[in-house]
Amino acid sequence: MRRTDTLVVRLTLAGLGAVALLPFPTALLSECGGAEPEAVAVYAATIALISLLHLALFLTLWRRPRLQARPVPDHIGWTTAIELGAVVVICAASAVLAFAVSPRAGLVTWLPSIPLKTRRPLGQPGLGRECR
Repeated sequence: MRRTDTLVVRLTLAGLGAVALLPFPTALLSECGGAEPEAVAVYAATIALISLLHLALFLTLWRRPRLQARPVPDHIGWTTAIELGAVVVICAASAVLAFAVSPRAGLVTWLPSIPLKTRRPLGQPGLGRECR
């Protein structure tokens, strides 16, 4: 990032505020053991909010070249936006399923997000490959 503006500062502070709330739903989920739909829904909603704020911040920076230290290639931008958007959708579905079906169904809904968070971005060197 080369520069900032009011929107970037506000989104960053909102994201930090949402992350500061995370210990409460984490403790609630831990105490209930995932057996209460409220605990699953509150945790999922908090993660969805954090991901939504990260998405808004990323889109703001991606679409404002004057704020970038170096350009973000479109394929990286789209991949990142889709990943963050998918986490928001998965967490929202999880909160609904926790009440509509069962808390366990809400928890299982998080499994598709694991590959989203563990894969390497395109073009990143992997183990056993040389950097050029």
